[in-house]
Amino acid sequence: MTEVWRKKLPAEYWEVLALLRQEDQKLVVSSKSHSELSDSLELRLSEMEARAGLDFFSTNLRKVR
Repeated sequence: MTEVWRKKLPAEYWEVLALLRQEDQKLVVSSKSHSELSDSLELRLSEMEARAGLDFFSTNLRKVR
């Protein structure tokens, strides 16, 4: 099931995730827990995950009916 969900995520998701990981590394060095950029990137990831989940479940509900 995890693999199906991952396939639903757009290519942009993986790019944003890489940016977030880079920002997280900078934050560790600076001893900060978050930044405006990290907050923004996390929000974008959450939105894409939600869209992927909604698409996944709505497609499967149609198959069941």
